[in-house]
Amino acid sequence: MKEKFKKVDVTGIVALSFMLLLFVVLTSVEFANFYQFSFVAVLFGLALYMFLKLELTNGDPIVPIGLLKDRSVLGSSLANMFGSIYMFALLYYFPVYNSTVMNLGTKQIGIVLIPSIIACSVSSVLSGLYMKWTGKYLLFAIVFSVIGCFGILLLIVRTYPFDLLVIPARFELYYLVVIPYFSFFICVQL
Repeated sequence: MKEKFKKVDVTGIVALSFMLLLFVVLTSVEFANFYQFSFVAVLFGLALYMFLKLELTNGDPIVPIGLLKDRSVLGSSLANMFGSIYMFALLYYFPVYNSTVMNLGTKQIGIVLIPSIIACSVSSVLSGLYMKWTGKYLLFAIVFSVIGCFGILLLIVRTYPFDLLVIPARFELYYLVVIPYFSFFICVQL
C-alpha cells in the first residue's frame, strides 16, 4: 500500500488545488481596488508556473502536461472544457434566474423546463439518425455549435437584468433554453 501511495503526486494535487482556488477567487470576487486584483493575479500566475514546473518534472504527474502538445488531445480537452462551461451555465443560470428574478416556484420552473427536456431527447435521436444516414458530422457539428452560441446570446440578452428593464414574457421562458439545449445535445452525440 505504501508503494502505491508513493506514486501519488501529492504536490501536484496541492499545487493544482491552490491554482484553481486562486482562479476562482480571481474570476468571482469583486475587488475593492486594482491593487488587490493585481496581487491575486500575480499569485495566480506564480501558482500556475509552479504547477506546470512540478508537473513537467514529476515522474508520475497528476496531469500529464506533455500530452497537451498533441493537437488532438489539446483540442478534445478544450472542447470538453468549453462544452462543460456551456452546459453548466444552462443548468444553473436559467433555473436560478427563474427563481430569483421571475419569482417562479420549483414546480413552475420544472414546467418551464419541459420543452428543453423534450429538445434534448429529440436532438439526441436526430443526431444519431443523421450520422447513420450520412456518416458525416464536421459541418453539421459546426453549424449547430454556432446556432447554440446564438441561442446562448439570445438567452443572455433576454434575461440580463439591465436594471430589470428587460423582463421576458412568460411564454418566452418556455423556448429560451430550447435552442442551446438542442444544439448542445446534437454536438455531444457527434
